[in-house]
Amino acid sequence: VHRGISGLDEVLSMRAYRLAGVPSAPATWIQWRVVTDAEEVAKDPYKGDLWGLYVAIGEMTPDLLADRVLPNGLVVSTQSGIKHAPKGMAEPQKEWDTFLNGMRSNPNEEWWRKNLDLPAYCGFHAMNRLLGNVDLRPDGNHGYYRRPDGRWAPIPWDNDMMFVPRHHQPGIIDAVGCLKHPAIALEYRNRAREILDLFAADAGDRGGQIGQLVADLGSALTPKGQDTDWS
Repeated sequence: VHRGISGLDEVLSMRAYRLAGVPSAPATWIQWRVVTDAEEVAKDPYKGDLWGLYVAIGEMTPDLLADRVLPNGLVVSTQSGIKHAPKGMAEPQKEWDTFLNGMRSNPNEEWWRKNLDLPAYCGFHAMNRLLGNVDLRPDGNHGYYRRPDGRWAPIPWDNDMMFVPRHHQPGIIDAVGCLKHPAIALEYRNRAREILDLFAADAGDRGGQIGQLVADLGSALTPKGQDTDWS
């Protein structure tokens, strides 16, 4: 669908989640060169030092998931397990299993408020809808960060299928169960309205905050004075 997008989907998405207060890895572009021969630019387009454009994405660690370093907390990937555990935490896997099993036990509203970072989740869920995160599913493509107060915040990951107006995977995670409770669902809808009003209300191609963000990031792919961008 997005052949030639040059990683704008991943970089833009990660920046957008951060703006919504969701713990998200930093993402940017690098130009990769591997020096192998004396001649830098070969006549053959498949040889030479320039390997092209790559996207660099940070790890799921508290020191990278926000512009300000987050407190040291447990970080888990739903696919690959524990990514970071604070020094001295006795049983990080048990902490994760307890939270995961709790989410899947149809808990009451009080449990959700005690164990889930609701502002972060509401921003995460709203951004998934806005950005068309169709490859999201309960068992993959996201993680969780546990704050010192015991509340868990979702982490977006593997955003290489975005802006797609169709279903691919469920597009939700286990934490969506919190929206079964009317009071929490109302908080989510209010957060969704805020994001639409502040970030995506202007439908112009250079309008609103999301339009400005796309233009700003896209400029890195289209250098001034050049007719052709990377893609």
